[in-house]
Amino acid sequence: MEFIPVWAIASVFSKFLFYFGSLSLGGGALCLIFFNDKTFPNYTLLLQYIGFGSLLGVHAELLFFLLKVGELADTGFLGMFDIEYAKILWRTPIGVVLRYRSFAFLLVLIVAFFTHSKLVRLSSPPGKMFFYPLLIAQGIALLLIISLFRISGHVSVLDDLSWIVVGIHFLAFCCWIGSLFPLHWTLENSSMVIAKTLLTRFSVAGSIAVGLMVTTGFYVTYRLTGFSIEEFLSAYGQYLLLKIVFVLSILFVAALNKWRFVPELEGFDVASRLNMRQSLRIEVLLSAIVLVITAYVSSQLSPMSML
Repeated sequence: MEFIPVWAIASVFSKFLFYFGSLSLGGGALCLIFFNDKTFPNYTLLLQYIGFGSLLGVHAELLFFLLKVGELADTGFLGMFDIEYAKILWRTPIGVVLRYRSFAFLLVLIVAFFTHSKLVRLSSPPGKMFFYPLLIAQGIALLLIISLFRISGHVSVLDDLSWIVVGIHFLAFCCWIGSLFPLHWTLENSSMVIAKTLLTRFSVAGSIAVGLMVTTGFYVTYRLTGFSIEEFLSAYGQYLLLKIVFVLSILFVAALNKWRFVPELEGFDVASRLNMRQSLRIEVLLSAIVLVITAYVSSQLSPMSML
């Protein structure tokens, strides 16, 4: 049996942390604008979610860079801290990605910290304008992260349109999946009327995000594989198919939420709240699996056309 090298496992883990951090930026911003119950506890949770995700994002980028240094040095764990190899990678696209992504996450982390500091001193919940500086920081960070796809990842060898399409795909996924955790909290802690209103609103936004994800995902898959049988029989193609299966599973659960479980949320019906809660948990679990597969594919595999 062939085992995945420790370096590869660590690289996948760092990629997973990066994706989670990005989800907190997109989903956190969307929930601050549209999907919150306008209470101090909900605002506090969102700021903690955004701050924690940003902190993970910074650590993910630093870890990924150190792992690449270690792989290049090939002298074991201590090779991660080899100054000479670090200087070499610092001048490559890997170093550029480290600098700009770390800046993006740090920017949001700092603004989220000061926003939370001001929030706890208020006597009543603020309006949307209070969060504008943070929302602007999140927008800048996401655009900066997306722009780096031009020099990193599989689409870096494709045309400009392809990495823009990947950016839209990435942004739609971050906003949709990144909103699930805060919405789960809302379902647990808000009244049924508020929860149903927010989830109904989210189902509309989710439909838009799903449409963008499917169309952009179809285009990028075509550009990377050409839909050739040989590509889908390769390791890259097989993991890509596995990812598609889990994405379709998420879409199925999301459809159940929109057309069945959300409409059933009424009054003090405990059963309908429980069904919705379990459905959201399943959606989060499936999303985590997709993130792991994506992290592995993006860090360890390449299409045959790029080999």
